[in-house]
Amino acid sequence: MVYKEAVDRFLEEINRKMYSDNTYRTYEIALYQYGKFCEDNKLDWKKKDTARKFVSYLVKGGYSPNSINLKISALSSFAEFCVDNEWLDKNMFVAMKVKAPKRLINYIPDETVDLLLSTIDDKYRPYIELMLYGGLRISEAVSVDSKNLYFDDNVLFCRVIGKGNKERITPILAPEEVKQRLSKLRKDDKITEGAVKEYLYRWSLKHGKHITAHMLRHTFATRAVQAGIPIEVVSKWLGHENLQTTMVYVTVTYERVKHYAKAVI
Repeated sequence: MVYKEAVDRFLEEINRKMYSDNTYRTYEIALYQYGKFCEDNKLDWKKKDTARKFVSYLVKGGYSPNSINLKISALSSFAEFCVDNEWLDKNMFVAMKVKAPKRLINYIPDETVDLLLSTIDDKYRPYIELMLYGGLRISEAVSVDSKNLYFDDNVLFCRVIGKGNKERITPILAPEEVKQRLSKLRKDDKITEGAVKEYLYRWSLKHGKHITAHMLRHTFATRAVQAGIPIEVVSKWLGHENLQTTMVYVTVTYERVKHYAKAVI
């Protein structure tokens, strides 16, 4: 049984069982990535060693343990389906799992941010900039219109309706030209959470990087803490109810300090 045919049969089965669109998409992406990895590296998709190499590739690619384990789970379900149909002798992903280290936030390195901003599609630019420069959640960013944005003493602020329908005010810490452009933003109903996530996924594949909407928000928070802004202020900007949730960004900056210290020694 060739890989593509097995995948098509498996996805038909998933579709027949009427799984949610998100679940179906998770399976589809994991299967596509595994197939492309095998094809690019001329590896046999049925081998346990190939599965291990794929997981190692994901780890080196910067995917979070949770994201990797989700892909492993999807691929393991596919492999079990193949075993049941006698296309495989054994499930090559069985009992495979990546351990999650102590939680550290994934922020985007400056050089990757520069690459993103220089290659981004203008259709998605304002929403990505709101997450990067304002720390908005993706659901909040796609809902913003010029009526939510205003200048006060040359600082651009955004009135955000966040979780639980709670309102907060957060500054947009962006270059002047970005602030001026965002202040004239007109909401596009065609730009949805799913559309932005899909765009970032395709951008990541094209450029060999790993960027998600939440990483943009993490990057905003990390930069704010590194700039010396009090943690309780950053917490309010992000809409965190618990200060402890924001404290993780202090850990991130400490890890970065250690990184640069080791580079000097």
